[in-house]
Amino acid sequence: LLKEQMMVEQVRAKKLRGTRVSRREVEEFYKTYKDSLPIQEATVDISHILLQVKPSEEAQKAAYEKAKMILEKIKAGEDFSELARKYSEDPASAKRGGDLGMINRGDFVPEFENAAFKLRDGQISGIVKTQFGYHIIKMIERRGEKIHCQHILIQVMPTKEDELRTIEKLKEIRQRALNGEDFSKLALEYSDDENVSKDLGHLGEFEVDKLALPQFKAVVQKLKVGEISMPFKTDYGYHIVKLNARKERRKLTLENDWQKIEEYALNHKMEMEYKKWIEELKKSVPIEIHQL
Repeated sequence: LLKEQMMVEQVRAKKLRGTRVSRREVEEFYKTYKDSLPIQEATVDISHILLQVKPSEEAQKAAYEKAKMILEKIKAGEDFSELARKYSEDPASAKRGGDLGMINRGDFVPEFENAAFKLRDGQISGIVKTQFGYHIIKMIERRGEKIHCQHILIQVMPTKEDELRTIEKLKEIRQRALNGEDFSKLALEYSDDENVSKDLGHLGEFEVDKLALPQFKAVVQKLKVGEISMPFKTDYGYHIVKLNARKERRKLTLENDWQKIEEYALNHKMEMEYKKWIEELKKSVPIEIHQL
């Protein structure tokens, strides 16, 4: 039955591909069904600037020195597995003595693999830096493009001072925006959001109750249109948010919700065309139609 349902959906999709609705059709749909359309919950349109907390040079140096100390212990003859259990900050592998199991080329970040695949069986690397911190790698066995190795990871953790510095930087950016500088240009210059080059910090319009991060909901609910929040923390770093627009809970209108009504109209048209097509098939071919 599942296979039949999938085939029906494929035929349906192929038949209705390319279906469009004109402006007049959208307006007629709204006129006919406006009292039946769902209520639009309250929405907000927001932009943000994200700054990730980056470790200072002092924090990086401290992590490197710790990795160096461990490497010296290994060179002095101490057991790699025991040192991994004691010092490694990779919780998943530390309890196994740093054992990563058999891995394929491409499973790990390039810096790690470039160092690991150069090792001979039993050989230990120097200190290898990746985005996760500093590693010491021990090759157990290589089989072509697969390796079995252990590692010890020392993470580079931001300090409280690093967090405070990030917050102060965001406060400076916020003040510049309040003084009249364009928020989107400031986002492009400073934000660590990977999509900033495309959206200039604009996150879009969302239903307030469906904002993915609870911290955003708590902050945005207190803002007036045009206001910019103080810095606040999420798992991604520290943010400031600008409230571009707010729409209260309301009935859908063509003026404010054209795109959503157009989508409803298109779905309705596709459903009507599909039913019409099925009826035509019934008249011309003795077929059995399974209801999904």
